[in-house]
Amino acid sequence: LAGSSITDLVPAALDAARRRLRHGSDRMSEPAKLSDLEMLRGLGVIDEQNRLLRAGEVLFCNRADGSPWIVYHHRSTPGGEATIVERLSGPLLLALDQLIELAWARRQVTPLNLPDGSQIEIADFPQGRDP
Repeated sequence: LAGSSITDLVPAALDAARRRLRHGSDRMSEPAKLSDLEMLRGLGVIDEQNRLLRAGEVLFCNRADGSPWIVYHHRSTPGGEATIVERLSGPLLLALDQLIELAWARRQVTPLNLPDGSQIEIADFPQGRDP
């Protein structure tokens, strides 16, 4: 069992879980339609007495000490100095959302125009490195 309780759940983390579940298969989207407790039970993060398990605490609650779950280092070049360091704390589901946003914002792509007039983006890789 976790040290946190149901009252410590962060509503934004519950919303993030629902968003992810809705984008899954039909079978996975079902828990998104349930109440918070039913969804958490379906995900296996609370027990029969509605006590939060450690997985529920990690995914849906703030850390008691405020320490980060993820430390994101961005390097402009492989092996280069980290130009951006972000400490992502809070419920792990929200930290994951932040991590995805950080990575997406720093992606480097080159637009490529196709003969039919459509455009796609091709990932840029540092010189001398293959994907």
